[in-house]
Amino acid sequence: MNWSQYDICEHVLDRQFDVIIADNVWEHLPYPARATRHVLQMLRTGGMFINITPFLIRRHLVPTDCTRWTEMGMRYFLEDCGFDPTAIHTGSWGNRAAVRANFNRWARTGWRRRLPNARDFPVTVWAFARKPE
Repeated sequence: MNWSQYDICEHVLDRQFDVIIADNVWEHLPYPARATRHVLQMLRTGGMFINITPFLIRRHLVPTDCTRWTEMGMRYFLEDCGFDPTAIHTGSWGNRAAVRANFNRWARTGWRRRLPNARDFPVTVWAFARKPE
């Protein structure tokens, strides 16, 4: 996250990729649409963009915290940036206990605890978006 020599909001690399993964990055970008259009330029035809973002968690200013998306919002956002709407798949995970845990501090629950998904309380949202052919 401290790659000051490269800013996805401002620059496009001069090469292309089959897959670009943004794992809990996009919420920190001041211009996420600009960055997403840059990702689209850097993907090969048929390439995949995997974007994972938080939703119902505390603000985390490292160094900024700008944006949250629901599954539907992420789908519209990626379509607006140029991805094929028929090739965008979103999902989410969360539950009341996980959301409540974020009110005070982030606690580890371990593997012994049951963590069912409750769609009305998404802690994290993800998208798989394929560059149009």
